[in-house]
Amino acid sequence: MDIKKQLEEKVFEMEKVAKLFGIEPFDIYFLGGSACILAGYSHRATRDFDFIDLEYPSKLGKVFVHLRDFDMLEYESTLISPLYKKRSMRLEKFNHCA
Repeated sequence: MDIKKQLEEKVFEMEKVAKLFGIEPFDIYFLGGSACILAGYSHRATRDFDFIDLEYPSKLGKVFVHLRDFDMLEYESTLISPLYKKRSMRLEKFNHCA
């Protein structure tokens, strides 16, 4: 299975768990290599999900635990453009975690 499929499967697993536990849909903004692969801009291998910490509630731990086989980095100390939401691209494949 190629890396894009692996990354997509992880996000689909997160969606399934969120629905199973009755967790409301939530935003997640991926950065770096995983974002480029999921958006189709790159095909290089990466084993991490970089995302912006939106101060998620603890109940989302049940969802984020599905990234445990990957390196999960939260960008709390990195400069992020204040326009990141405006510049972001919605991944239409995903309905619950988007």
